[in-house]
Amino acid sequence: MGERIEIKLFATLGRVFSVPDSIDLSSPWLIQDLIREIGIPDGKVTIIFVNSRHADKTDTVHPGETLSLFPPVGGG
Repeated sequence: MGERIEIKLFATLGRVFSVPDSIDLSSPWLIQDLIREIGIPDGKVTIIFVNSRHADKTDTVHPGETLSLFPPVGGG
């Protein structure tokens, strides 16, 4: 069993998708693969932070880190 990664969903993501607050990871994962693994479809996440730092879907997330996900931002 690996360390846990904390997952935070913001805005509509938190209301639409039911994902665990944390999951076990035994090794680093590509963020895009982890998003898919927790059941969020492509295109629903556009802003990503790992440990409060901006990240990209092609970056990795490691055991012990916090992954924050945001939907597209709209407004006018």
